[in-house]
Amino acid sequence: MIAYVHTADANGAQADLMLIKRGTLFALLASAAIAFPAAPAAHAIVNGDKASEAYPFMGSLQRPDSPRPDGHVCGAALIAKQWMVTAGHCVRGGKVSAWKVRIGSPQVDKGGELIGVKRAVAHPDGAYGGDIALLQLKKPARATPVQIASHAPKPGTGMRILGWGLTCSKNAASCWPKDLRELDTKRLADRTCADSGLVPGKELCIASVNGRGPANMDSGGPALVKTKGGWTLVGATSGSGGTTGVDPTVYTNVSAKDSWIKSVVNP
Repeated sequence: MIAYVHTADANGAQADLMLIKRGTLFALLASAAIAFPAAPAAHAIVNGDKASEAYPFMGSLQRPDSPRPDGHVCGAALIAKQWMVTAGHCVRGGKVSAWKVRIGSPQVDKGGELIGVKRAVAHPDGAYGGDIALLQLKKPARATPVQIASHAPKPGTGMRILGWGLTCSKNAASCWPKDLRELDTKRLADRTCADSGLVPGKELCIASVNGRGPANMDSGGPALVKTKGGWTLVGATSGSGGTTGVDPTVYTNVSAKDSWIKSVVNP
């Protein structure tokens, strides 16, 4: 089913947004001025493991309209000293100048660097095939950025996903993790995410593993591939049309957006 909602973009302008059955994995904001499709019920990354190593490029986008006291709404990845990648739907509505990103800490509420957001730039393609945005920070981060992979890996390739999303099935304080979670998974064939409206070439289908997978507030978080030089960024969490931890999740193909990213970061 296709539905339309009237909401505000990152600059406060009104826009009609087309939503289909894929649910976003975004914080359920308290603000009545913004409406998003609800993600399926989730158990964090659902039943993900506590982060096993430091991820200096990992960030938590924090907004005052979050239901959480720590302000977390979405994950983000540092790709240049003053730029981060997140999901496009994570930057809709709200006052950008009030947003911050905590970078380089495994704990969502302390440590690392807490830097304000100067502006948000969403991809012009919109939700399906272009659910990606760039956050320009108010000052350069000290942390080391992650490299964007030159191309997406083939189906069957192992990947790691990260996030501070819900750890159980309700949007309540007991389900909001403080510690970063990770999950080792793999890329699936595009057809496996057909029910979620995956756009081939522009999006990736990533598997859930034994009841574990991305949940609400994992949106924008990275999908990573291990290389000899360390981790490389391949995808950003977009959403799922199925059951969290059971059905696969669609990720925006960050590698495919490299030219657009360069055009924004280095105009």
